[in-house]
Amino acid sequence: MGTEFVRAGQPAPKFKVKAVGSGREISPEALAGQVAVLVFVNQDTQRDGRGIIKAIREQYPSASQVTIATAVDLSAVPIILKGMAENALKESYQKSVARLAAGEEPAAYVIILPDWKGELLKAFGIKAVNKQPAFVVIDRQGLIGGGYQGADGAAAATALLAGLVA
Repeated sequence: MGTEFVRAGQPAPKFKVKAVGSGREISPEALAGQVAVLVFVNQDTQRDGRGIIKAIREQYPSASQVTIATAVDLSAVPIILKGMAENALKESYQKSVARLAAGEEPAAYVIILPDWKGELLKAFGIKAVNKQPAFVVIDRQGLIGGGYQGADGAAAATALLAGLVA
């Protein structure tokens, strides 16, 4: 059983985050006209988060169908280790870019959003991503399509997207 923490039909909260590697700015305005999924993870749940992303990409292989961004909770990283964490994120970006198929634009397919202060988590009402990843779907109009945190997030994500992606 999972937890739903956002109400469908509400406008997505205001946020603006620069993606690691590409420098692409992600905000509700930048996502307008697209179906987007924000997957929230930390170091402990990144593998499960990748499972959600993989399931979505298997169903919707093109970034023009669904934009996926990974929001990484870094609020527990001590300031003294911030540089190491930044380097780890950049390395993760480079590895992900290297796995892209020819012709796929990195800025469209590899979107890693560092959440240094936990502001994205708070904006969406998400807690405990150290235990399970969470995701939020934003529809083409910038409204929350739904969100989920719990077992089998991959199935929950693809089921939620089925009603939103044309």
